[in-house]
Parts: sequence; C-alpha cells; structure tokens
Amino acid sequence: KTSIKGVNITLVQAFHQGKAKALDLGLSLSKGKLVVCIDGDTVMAPGGISALCQPFLHHSGTVATFGSLGILNDDIGKTFVPINVWPRTLLRACQLCDMWNSLMVKLLFNRFDTHYCIIGACACFKASTLKQLGGFGGRTLTEDRDICLDIYQRSLAKGSRCIQFVPSALALTKVPDTWRDLISQQYRWFGGWIQTLIKYRALLFNPSCKFLSILLILLALECMIAPFVLIMWLCLVPIIFLFYPLLIPTLVIITLSYWLIRFVLVGGRCIFLFNHYGNSFFSSQKALKLVLYYSFIYPIFLLVTKGLAVIGYSLSLLKQLKW
Repeated sequence: KTSIKGVNITLVQAFHQGKAKALDLGLSLSKGKLVVCIDGDTVMAPGGISALCQPFLHHSGTVATFGSLGILNDDIGKTFVPINVWPRTLLRACQLCDMWNSLMVKLLFNRFDTHYCIIGACACFKASTLKQLGGFGGRTLTEDRDICLDIYQRSLAKGSRCIQFVPSALALTKVPDTWRDLISQQYRWFGGWIQTLIKYRALLFNPSCKFLSILLILLALECMIAPFVLIMWLCLVPIIFLFYPLLIPTLVIITLSYWLIRFVLVGGRCIFLFNHYGNSFFSSQKALKLVLYYSFIYPIFLLVTKGLAVIGYSLSLLKQLKW
C-alpha cells in the first residue's frame, strides 16, 4: 500500500493468469461503487478517470462508460502531452486512423444508446453490474464486446444512456509495431467478434432494443459478406481489364465515387467534428494531416485488414484461435 497526493493505492501482485483473471481479482477486492479498468499498456490522460465517472453522476441508469484511444509513443515518459502526439511509423499512423474510424461513429451511438463495444483499455463500470455479469472470466476473445452485449441481453440496462462513450476521457495505448503482431491481433479481433455475435445472436431480432438489433444485423452481414465481396472485387478487376475494357471507365468512376464520399467527404468531416467534441486532441494542422492519412493511406490498410478478416473468421469457426 502507498499514498500518492493523498490517494491511497494498493498494488496486488498475483500469479500470471491472464487479463480476465487479473480484472476479476481487482473487482473482488474493490470496495467502491465504480470500478475503472485500464490495460497494462495504456496510460490515461490527466482528468481521464474523472471524465469517465461523470456520466454516473448525471444519469442514474448509466452502468458503463469508456473513453477515446490514441497511440502511445515510446518517448512519452512521465510528461503526458496528448495534444499533437503523432505516431512515429506509418504502421502506427494507420492504426490511429483505424481507431478514429471506430470512434467517429460512437458519438452517434451515444444518441441512440446503441453501443456494441466497450473499449476495454479505458472503461468504467458500476461494480454491482460487473458482479451481476459474473466479471470478465469465461468470455470470448473480444471480452470488451462480449461484456457490452451481455449488459443489453441481461436487461441490466435500465433507462437511457446505460452505456456512454466519453470522448474527452483520453487514453494512449501501445499498438503492434510489426506486421506479424498486427496480423495476430487482427485474427483474434475478427475471430472473437464472430464468437460474440454467435453467443448473443438473440439480440439480432430483439424488439426491445431495435436500434442495437439493426446495428448488429448490419455488422453480422458485414462480417459474412464484406471480406468475400472484397476478394471477389480483387478477382473481378483483372478480368474486366483483360476481357471487358469498355467497362473500365465505369469501374473507375464507381471506385473513385465511393472513395471520395466514404473517406474524403464523410471521413474528413467526422474527424474534424470528433476532434472538436473530443476536446481538441489534435491541432487543426495535425487533424488535417490525419484526414490526409485517412483519405489516401488508410483505405489500403483497410483492404489488408478485411483480407485478414476472412482468415480470422475461418480460424474462429475451426476453434484454432486463442489468447
């Protein structure tokens, strides 16, 4: 036990049994009404924990909150300056775009009380809710999505705003630095998501949570269709170039139109809006740089990850995935 600036802190050391066991041990020893979970490779920005706790004070029905993620650079050290911290490598920058691609829509999900994933790296829960859920043990490979859908399925979400995204609660986390580590991570994420959708398939057509039901149906369709459509498209392009050259202008127009709308217009606008509502993580100059990466480099990265999804789904169905 120790005290830092008047706050009592107890460090509990236990045998290595994985993240879920460590979280459940902390839950069993906690005495407060709220429990904050932070990954070991994640650093919270000053005021981040306080921001995660605020919604519980204003909405009695809130049972969980989670914050925003950024890339943790190795040279951050003891001086935490999240503003304008830019990833050092192209691979890290692509993963930052991937994070923001997910975070941008979560403000909209707040409005409809429809979240399908609680970011486990920086989350806060009502301790009583976690205990009702049975903690983190025995879940799928994507326990953050698992526990999120568990809250809805067990009808623990009473009233509105039961799960809230808090963009101003910023955490910086480490990401894979090599393609090998990234591929392993993507296999686990995509495979675990399939496990979670199968486990909570009753929510897909549940009239009591219609917005979440619609969202999960769309996500399930994306899991099943999008990667294979990508493969078919990659196979179709050479065929059109070789045998149907008259269709090339049409193919180019369709592809450019999708890219312009999806990544430049919608994506760029959402990045600036999210940066505004997220307490200006980046300066306008860095936000513009993120838009450029998101528009011109991230689409290629996204093609790669969608290809990895097919393998992740297959490994999951063959029960070949594990932590």
